[in-house]
Parts: sequence; C-alpha cells; structure tokens
Amino acid sequence: MALAPDTKCIFRKLRKLKEKNTRYMSHLDNYRFYRLSRIIPKGLQIKCTPSFGDLDPSFFKKRSKTLTNTSFRLIKLLENQCQQFIDNQLLEITDTESQLQESCSIEEFEQLQDTILCNVKHLRSTLMVTQNKKRMNVLANHKKHTHRRFHSKRASIAPPTVRSPETNTVVNLSDMVLTDPQVKLLSRGLKFCPTPREPNQLLFQQDMAQFNRRLRLREYFHVEPSMDDESSVETKPIPRNRFKEKSTWVPPKNRDVSLGTYINSVNSEVLKAPSTPTPNNLPQDERHALTQLRQSPDVVIKRADKGSAVVVMNTHDYIAEGLRQLSNTDHYIECASDPTESFSQDISDTLVRIYNANGIEKDTFNYLLPHDPRTARFYLLPKIQKPNNPGRPIVSGNGSPTERISEFVDSFLKPLVCCIPSFIKDTKDFLHKLDEVKHQIPDSAILVTFDVSSLYTNIPHHEGMSACVSALNARNQSRPSVSHIKELMSHILMKNNFTFSDRHFLQVQGTAMGTKRLLSSAPNRPLVWWRLIDIFSIWCGDQDSLDEFTNHINSFHPTIKFTTEQSLTSVNFLDVTITKSPNGLVTVRKQLLTVRPYVSGVSVPQIPCTRGAHQS
Repeated sequence: MALAPDTKCIFRKLRKLKEKNTRYMSHLDNYRFYRLSRIIPKGLQIKCTPSFGDLDPSFFKKRSKTLTNTSFRLIKLLENQCQQFIDNQLLEITDTESQLQESCSIEEFEQLQDTILCNVKHLRSTLMVTQNKKRMNVLANHKKHTHRRFHSKRASIAPPTVRSPETNTVVNLSDMVLTDPQVKLLSRGLKFCPTPREPNQLLFQQDMAQFNRRLRLREYFHVEPSMDDESSVETKPIPRNRFKEKSTWVPPKNRDVSLGTYINSVNSEVLKAPSTPTPNNLPQDERHALTQLRQSPDVVIKRADKGSAVVVMNTHDYIAEGLRQLSNTDHYIECASDPTESFSQDISDTLVRIYNANGIEKDTFNYLLPHDPRTARFYLLPKIQKPNNPGRPIVSGNGSPTERISEFVDSFLKPLVCCIPSFIKDTKDFLHKLDEVKHQIPDSAILVTFDVSSLYTNIPHHEGMSACVSALNARNQSRPSVSHIKELMSHILMKNNFTFSDRHFLQVQGTAMGTKRLLSSAPNRPLVWWRLIDIFSIWCGDQDSLDEFTNHINSFHPTIKFTTEQSLTSVNFLDVTITKSPNGLVTVRKQLLTVRPYVSGVSVPQIPCTRGAHQS
C-alpha cells in the first residue's frame, strides 16, 4: 500500500504512541498488583540502615513499619503517575488518529488501524508473558522468605503478604479506599449468602408445604407393578412440554391414612423443635462492611467479565462507559419513553395469531404470553484483562416481554448449533478435538486466534434471521412452522429495548451468524477452524497467505471485523495455553484468571443469591 510521506510519518507516530501506551498499561497493572497483594518488590524497597551503634529493639520495629508504609506510598505514587501518563497519551492518540484519518482514505485508515492493532496485541501478549513470569518469581520469593526485612511481628500476624483468596479476587478500580474487612467480604464472592439474623418463618412454611405436596404427588401417581410378567407392557415416557406454567394442584388429603399421619407427625415435630441460634458466618466487622458498601452510592460492584474476580468501580465511571457504548447510533437508539407495554401488546397479538393457526398448543400459548412485563436492564461486566477496563455489554431480560419467546425459539435453534463443524462446546470439548489433530501439525504451522470485534452488536438483524431460517428449513421444521418462528424471532430482535441510568434504549443491530460461506470463498483454508466465542485456528501456509486470508475475512462483511493473535510457538485460547513442541501440541490449563474463593468457618445452606452487595 503506497502512502504519502506525511501519512507514513503520522502512522509511525500513532503506532509508537499506542505501543508506549501499552507498556504504561503493563506498568500500571504491575504497580496495582503489588499494592493489592501487599508485596514490595526488591527494586521498590526503601532501605535505611542507621549506624548509631546499639539501639533499642522498639526502634527497629518502628523503622520497619515506617519503611514499609513509605514503600507502599511510593508504589501508590508510581501508580497514580503512570495513570496520569496514560490519560495524557490517550488525548494525544485521539488527536493523532484524527490527523491520520484526514490524511488518507477510509479504506487506508482502516487497514493502518488494523496493522497497529495487530502490533499492539502482539506486544501485549509478550508483555503478559513477561509479567506473569515476574509475578510468579515475586510470589515464590515472598513465600520462601517468611521473615521479611520490612515486616514487623505484628504485621506478620495480621494478613500482610499474599492474601491470595482476597487480593486476587478483588480488583478496586474506584477512588474509594477499601478497608480490610471490605476486601475480605468481597473476596467471598457475590454469591456468598450471609446467615440471616432470624429464620424466615414464612419461607419455612412454604418449604414445608412444598415438601408435603411432593409426597402426596408421589403417592397419587404411584403405579403398583403388575405381578403377571406376561401381561405387563413396557410403556414409553410421555414427552413433557417444557413450555407450560408449573402446576400448583395438590392431591386430596384423605387418600392415604398412613401418609397423612406421617405428614402430620413431621410437621408437628418440626414446629415443636426448640429454636437454636443460627451460627453467624460473617464476623462483625464484615457485617459492618456489608452495610457500608450497600449504602455507598459512589461505587458499583460487579463481577469481572472473565474469571471470578469482584470489581469495584466508580459509579460515574461505570455510567460513563455504558453511555459511551450506547452512544453508537449504528447499534442503539434512545427512546423518548418506555416502549415495553406497546411491545408486549404486539407480541401478544402475534401469539394469538399463531395459536389460532394451530401453530402452538394452548399450554404453550398461555406460557408464552407476557404477564406483567418489566423493562430489561443493561449492565456491564468490566474486562480487567484489557487496557482501560472496557465493559462487556449485557442485557438482562428477566421478566421482559421477549424472555419466554426467546427461550421458546432457542429450543429450536440450539440443536442446530451442534451440527456446525466449527462448534466447540467448552474447554473439555476443545481439548478433546485438539488431541485428535495434535500430531498432524507441521513444524512451520502458525497458531492463530481470531477475535470478532463486538460480534453480538455488529451483525444486522435481517442477516441473522435469514441464516436461522435457512437452517430450520433444512431440518423440515413442521410445528410451529418456520414462518411462525421467524415472526417470533423478529420480535426478539426488533423489540430488544432496555433501560440504563434511568434512560430507555432500543438495540437496532445485533445477533449471531455462521461462517460456512466465509471459509468456502477463501483462497486458502486453515487446517483447523473452531469457534466458541473467539476462534482458534491452525494455519499451515506461510505468513503472506495468512495475511491474505485475514484480509479476505475482513472484507467479507462491512460490519464484521476480525483481529488476530498469532505465534509460531504458543497462543492462549479460552483458559488453555497451546504450545508447539517436537512431539506435537502441548496444552496447559491456566488458573490465573479464575480464582475460586472458598469460605472458611461456619456456613449454612442457603438458596443461591442473584444479587451482589450492591447493584446499580
């Protein structure tokens, strides 16, 4: 690609700025890791050895404490300075990108941006490997030397060093300084259930009623086996309709005297049982920390996009990131009012029409009808593994008008996904497939991972529906008909409204699509092309042919763009590191991103929570 001299100069400047920004981000991650882990690396330890002769032991204790605090203040100062450099660079990067865009055509600008992105991703991967090695060495040295120069006896008793279940699972991106009880509380995870101060008597009675009902249903539908083997006929189980309201019918109470006596006896013994105080599974300081976090309007607490880390963010930063993504008018439009009621009526009218055409059963019709719908909620899961911690957009449709019809349509589409040759179910399936081809890999093969930029918001609705309709027609779908499924699919995609920060939005673009035509039209094809969300591929050609293939798939669709991470030796995919060796491919499961906290001490069985300590 021939570029003007001025354009080349601006391109080189932009590339250097983004690479420099990536390095600063790596430094920032390191400083943040040291501060949260309460570890002082050797290069940041402040040393001071007085030569006053014999000194009192209390002096050394105070000196150690002072030097420790000063070292951590230095780390915090470096972290803030690094963040300031990054913010200043982002402004310069924005200005340089504007200059580059003005000096070349749109196609040239996109190609140059893709080139810079590939370089930055490669640099980030290299820095990540170095960073992990450095951290592992620091942690190993920290565990090896139990007596630290800068740790007093008191500091060694109170959690000083590597609080792996705490510091590794809590990431504080806010301006709020978390106390130790707050960190310990959040490290338990957002599904941890604090013991209630008093038993919920209403919930207890409801559980007992459900238990009694299950016993009566078992007795009512129990069939005695026939003593005559010749006359007994094996019956096939009746297919159960998943899409119907749960029955609340209770059999008569006087059918079986023995069962009634047993139920009355159990209820009487349980109600007369002496009430014992419930063990508290949270210390008092963590109970107080829970109250503080609930009442704090300045922070939002969410789980990380990958792994089980808990992320604390400033509320204004969280809202600003959400509005930044929602300001993309190609994907979202803002509504003047809440259209939920209107959409709900449209869906009900369609369901009535399908039911009258004998497309669905009556039970299914009653189940799919929206009842007291509520507006879907938009929220973000912060990507702590990426620079500037962008959020992954999620729309929670619980109770929304399209929730049940989405479940209904998904039951017909999900079996089709497993038939796609590139489909990967999970990590276990990926390792199994990789084991079948790991000895077929030539030494010159390139390991590649493809990431689709904002896949779920970049695919037009009509193309997604066309792909689904074609797949359903190939399966000879009869009831409901493909046309009826397409009507419901249209409602799901076109009426995907939600609320965020007391404002109403409608998603106007986004779904999923396959890759069959994309590969069949390529000049060269990869040996392996497997997809879960990201794509893993093994390329047996040279670098030029891989670049040609990448350009081909990026020109396949105007809104679908791929970025790559490639290596001749090792790549990361899902939670696996794949490395080439003389004996084939070697895989190693990573445990860095996912740290599962286990609660020590007394705990009681609870129904899993659906909410964290604080919800936006």
